[in-house]
Amino acid sequence: MRLVFVEWVDSMSVATKWCEIEDIPAPTEHGLICQTVGWIVHDTKVAYTLVGSRATGGSESSWLNAIDGITIPKCAVKRIQDIRSLSQRKRSKKR
Repeated sequence: MRLVFVEWVDSMSVATKWCEIEDIPAPTEHGLICQTVGWIVHDTKVAYTLVGSRATGGSESSWLNAIDGITIPKCAVKRIQDIRSLSQRKRSKKR
């Protein structure tokens, strides 16, 4: 699984109660920018699904459980960057 940092544009609610249309704020130029860090568990043509935590029975090669999942549409992604995990850093130092 890849550990990544994702910066993406989210939708936001602007009218949570009845109001005059002229009172609804116009969107900002850059939208609502969000940042997420997690492991990619699914990478499809249209979206990434990330999890924030993962667990295993003792072997890093067999991750069995995950929590704090989010699916981000690729059309909303502004930037995605790989993050090296501690185990990757340890393996590269041994070489």
